[in-house]
Amino acid sequence: MIVTMEDLQALAWRDFISYAWNDPDMRHGFEKDTGHKLGSRTAPGSLEAMIDEATGKAADDAMAFTAWATDRWFGWDGLPEKARVELQAVLDQKGWRRDVEAN
Repeated sequence: MIVTMEDLQALAWRDFISYAWNDPDMRHGFEKDTGHKLGSRTAPGSLEAMIDEATGKAADDAMAFTAWATDRWFGWDGLPEKARVELQAVLDQKGWRRDVEAN
């Protein structure tokens, strides 16, 4: 149930990330901007997908892509605080964070 504007913003962010993850142009833009090659997009249960999952690549890819897409396209306004802190830490760790003033 949506109770506050923050709830609505969190849903919009979730839907945006879902859209972006499945958009080939967004995935290509991520790889071009960051040099980080995303793991396989093969069907769950495939050998490649199981390797990505077992090595943690799938989770790392998801966090890295989410941080990048949020920073570059969605923005930080209205994001739940826990998500903001975790995603900004990913950007800092990878050296991808843009100047805070530019946001």
